[in-house]
Amino acid sequence: DVENILNCKKGLFFKELDIMNRIATKLRAKRMKKGSINFDRSNTSFELNKLNEPIKIIKKKPLQSHKLVEEFMLLANKKVASKLPQCIYRVHDLPNKDALKDVAVYLKQTKIKGINLDVKNNLLPNQINRLLKTSEINQPILQNLILRAMSKANYSIKNIGHYGLGFDEYAHFTSPIRRYADLIIHRFLYMNISGDKYSIYDFKKSCDHFSIKERLYIDIERSVTKFVQLKLLEKSIGKVFNGIITGLVKWGIYVELDGGIAEGLVSAKKLKENNYCYNENLKSFIDRRSGKKYMLGNSLEVEIGQINLMKKELDLNII
Repeated sequence: DVENILNCKKGLFFKELDIMNRIATKLRAKRMKKGSINFDRSNTSFELNKLNEPIKIIKKKPLQSHKLVEEFMLLANKKVASKLPQCIYRVHDLPNKDALKDVAVYLKQTKIKGINLDVKNNLLPNQINRLLKTSEINQPILQNLILRAMSKANYSIKNIGHYGLGFDEYAHFTSPIRRYADLIIHRFLYMNISGDKYSIYDFKKSCDHFSIKERLYIDIERSVTKFVQLKLLEKSIGKVFNGIITGLVKWGIYVELDGGIAEGLVSAKKLKENNYCYNENLKSFIDRRSGKKYMLGNSLEVEIGQINLMKKELDLNII
């Protein structure tokens, strides 16, 4: 509803929503300028029938109304963290320098030059943002590589800042009904306003617990999504799809089918049977006779070979 009101420039509370949207746009621009990394990714969801059974995969891009809410939530979280003398922080460390080497290999293949991927480079977030706007690069591939290089955000009583957002201080405050860490921050605020004392050191184990559980829930969500994707493809065994190479490892090639309907694996065994060998330095499979390469971002035609729902595995064959 809000999206329609903003697009049509009329409707209930348009004036207020328009002002908020313009403020959010300025907050976002300021955040990006200060080094916040802009991952503008689509989310996988499912269309359901009348029985609430998934029948179709949908890729949803974030709307301007989503971004409006996001900016005010980020601002609230940031301000609360700066006001509390003791806090449970949401922290995000520097990227993994070894994983950034994979980004460098891909950029070299795409002939992009002049990017300093040293984690100590203060301008690295701004350079990443420029890359994420470059039309010369396959953006989904680049975003996946950069995301893999990012450290995992977690909860801590020690503030090291939030690298991905470019914030010196940041806490999770805005979702106390679904995140216990946020509820604790609300209690800290109440005690701070009331003049009561509390010790942040009592919550170190809690922070570790929150971080572990959060990763568990993320893994469960991904597992469920993968299961449903493969369930919808069960009747497509033997069919041919277009896809794009999203990963190359010594055990094979990962290919995402067009439309984001699923990701599967072409096993290295099948590639070796066709005289392909894996080159670790180039992150590619190379035909020893012709020199033909399979590299990140290459388009492929693949056939669905097998689907194992219990293991959530999709076996593909290159056509």
